[in-house]
Amino acid sequence: MALGLVDFPDKEPNTRASEHVGSRNYTAPELEGDAGDVLAGPADVYSLAKTLWTLASGKAHPPPGHLRMDTEELRFSHICTHQRALSLDHLIERSTTHSLTNRPTMESFASELSAWLTQPTKTDSPTSAALSPDHKALFEMERRTRLAKEQLIQSASAIISFFQPVLQEIAQAIQSAVLVEAHVGKVFHLEHEKLPALFQAPQVVWSDAVGIRVTVGEDWITHSLQTFVQVEAIEDDSIRVVAGHFVEKMARGERLFRGVETMWRNESRAPHGSAKAENDVIQMRDELQNNLGAALQRLADEIMKSKKKR
Repeated sequence: MALGLVDFPDKEPNTRASEHVGSRNYTAPELEGDAGDVLAGPADVYSLAKTLWTLASGKAHPPPGHLRMDTEELRFSHICTHQRALSLDHLIERSTTHSLTNRPTMESFASELSAWLTQPTKTDSPTSAALSPDHKALFEMERRTRLAKEQLIQSASAIISFFQPVLQEIAQAIQSAVLVEAHVGKVFHLEHEKLPALFQAPQVVWSDAVGIRVTVGEDWITHSLQTFVQVEAIEDDSIRVVAGHFVEKMARGERLFRGVETMWRNESRAPHGSAKAENDVIQMRDELQNNLGAALQRLADEIMKSKKKR
């Protein structure tokens, strides 16, 4: 390969017409035929790219033809383990294309290779140094507040899970008593049981409610029994738990005046993670189960009253 070392203006050509020049796998495709009038520059770029590929791979010869990036075996980054090898894939692909006008010039090739060899200098980031001690303390406080809120919500959610087994037992007991399917599920209409949002008072950051609701009656008057547990995480790091049974009387789907009668209800609000909070929840679970009988009896009494009035 000459690589342009013997080319100069007005030089008399030594290559005969239709003569093939160069080593087979390094030779640009335009030199395969009549090479006498072919521009040396693009062909030299082609051969140089093939030489670079061979040196990096350690193989005896480069693959023939265009070294395309979409063929894994031909990619420079496939045969070179250098961490920045990928950035040379584009250069070699452009340098070995069959289109002479799309190949980079030798100057451009050298410039890209020089830039690749120059490792960017890492500069120290001023971000952490720019933070004053007060700013650092501020973000640390925010982090602790966020973690405390997450722990509070996790504890409140765990209380809902704690009540699940007894609610399943209550659902089975209700189903056996009233002969209506009863399931534990989410409860969405306990607005009257939620903590009032008073001005400047600690606010609720998370809440959930589960319960069982059965409705008896298919005429215009229906009676429902609802068992519920509602848990709220309060921003003052306390947890509020409300549980109860109530009987509800409705007419054509609308709640009657004084149509809700609370049979049993208990409420607890205690600091998150305290012994009082744990004891209150255990006591509430037991009382919820123990007061079911009275709530079922009240439901039956209300149904009988309605039937006698007809």
